[in-house]
Amino acid sequence: MEKSNFCNRIEKRIRKDIRINKTFTKGDKIYVKDKLSRYFIEKILGTMPKIFVNSPKKANKIIIKYTLDDECNDFLENFMFGKKKKVVKGIKLLKTITDKDALLFAKYNDIDFKINKKDQKIKEILDELEKSYPQTRFSLLKSIESLK
Repeated sequence: MEKSNFCNRIEKRIRKDIRINKTFTKGDKIYVKDKLSRYFIEKILGTMPKIFVNSPKKANKIIIKYTLDDECNDFLENFMFGKKKKVVKGIKLLKTITDKDALLFAKYNDIDFKINKKDQKIKEILDELEKSYPQTRFSLLKSIESLK
């Protein structure tokens, strides 16, 4: 896929998620730790009044680096192995894109981005499922959201 088409598709996916969930409002104080999320916020929100702060205590919106793969991994760890579900506080801006998409997007736009560590067994299971049934991760995300 061409670089510009790929980047537009990823931005469109995140923009849609922000719009549907009404994530941001005028004058938000936003704390962002990773550069990729900050890039998306600046690009998507544009001129909307917002303030970036350096401390999570001063912010009313905390953005965390949490992708679709992280969401699926945590759910399956809890479901299959009975591990206690991790409580993640903050806005998951990248939950609509996979680790692979995030890394590729970051590479195309010269942004430093490192993925979170995950359980290797579950990652292998998801990769195998993805080979046989494309879009497995996205379907699993919809199922997770419907269970909440």
